[in-house]
Amino acid sequence: MDKKSYYIFGTAFLIFIIAIFLYLGSISNMNRYIQQVNHTQDVILSFEKLSGEIKSAQMMPSELGKQHKNALMVLYQKDIESIPSDIRHLRTLVADNIRQQKRVDALNEVYNKHIQWMLTNYVTDSIPLEELSNHFKNIMVTQRLIDSGIEDERKLLAERKEEYVYSSWKTNVLMALFIIVSTLLIIGTALSNFREIKKRHGVELFLESILNTSQNGIITYEAIRIKKEVTDFKVIFANEAAEKKIGIKNSSILGQSFLAVSEGVSKSGMMKRYFRI
Repeated sequence: MDKKSYYIFGTAFLIFIIAIFLYLGSISNMNRYIQQVNHTQDVILSFEKLSGEIKSAQMMPSELGKQHKNALMVLYQKDIESIPSDIRHLRTLVADNIRQQKRVDALNEVYNKHIQWMLTNYVTDSIPLEELSNHFKNIMVTQRLIDSGIEDERKLLAERKEEYVYSSWKTNVLMALFIIVSTLLIIGTALSNFREIKKRHGVELFLESILNTSQNGIITYEAIRIKKEVTDFKVIFANEAAEKKIGIKNSSILGQSFLAVSEGVSKSGMMKRYFRI
């Protein structure tokens, strides 16, 4: 191949490598998106767990509590007492989101302010009492905070999905273009080289036909070198006239060394002159 072909192949190979890096980048992007989805789902589940714990306290019927006071009170207090650890866990999950941090801090503030009341009163019993309405309103605020936190996470998840889909589409398009371009370059270069080889072969056949029409014996040699020093010659062509003169078929001498074909040359000293030439 000529230099031009090498340059084209090099360019095609470089484009192919870029396509591979894009593919690896898309895999990394997919893994990052999966991690983000899992993280968002963890946050939503944590909010929903808090919501369930607070709702269980809000919906505790007083009559049922009187009938099963001990068992229900234990479950009730267990739900309430698990809220601080759940809030701390949620605070850790949203450490990279300032808005959610403020929301969790607000939840924690409401919880700390009304914990004693929650541990000693049933919310459903307190709804008709005006003096306790402040506690109830603040507990309802926690539910609104939780609902808004879940809504924000779902919006964030939708935005990340949209971003991931667009990024994947863009990467896939670029990869496809790079692969197509590199493939076309390789195929085009291969076809060009094939045409050159075919053309060169045609020229060689033409020259061979011309040499075969000559009445003079013509033999073409190629130098054989050992450490850049000529030590012999190899027969690469012999026309029909040379075949008749030496009495050996072309197929028998092609590829043979000059010394093997002309044994007397070495003894006569002519070989050294040929080496100098």
